[in-house]
Amino acid sequence: MEIKKLGNIFLENLFAVLGLALFLYFIINFTYTQYHLSNYKEYSSGTIIDFEEDYRGNKIAIFEFEVDNRIFRGEAYFDDFVNPVIGESYPVKYSMKNPNISRMEFR
Repeated sequence: MEIKKLGNIFLENLFAVLGLALFLYFIINFTYTQYHLSNYKEYSSGTIIDFEEDYRGNKIAIFEFEVDNRIFRGEAYFDDFVNPVIGESYPVKYSMKNPNISRMEFR
């Protein structure tokens, strides 16, 4: 009986710690991305090369852009009122310190 209680307490604490760690990961990742796109932003033109869907059925545009003669690839969710087409170009905001941090801006 005591061992079962200890096991339940351990599992409850484990789930709480894992949940907190996951929450902190997303907060830190979001903050890091926002920091880079605010403080080290540059712009390029990105071209849509493909579309995918996430597990919920939301459309994602796959795009490429060039920085210093290197090609980078990114993903962008878009709203229903935006109708991008493969081959169209849109502005891409990226971090000059790490161009892998980017965001396509549908205007």
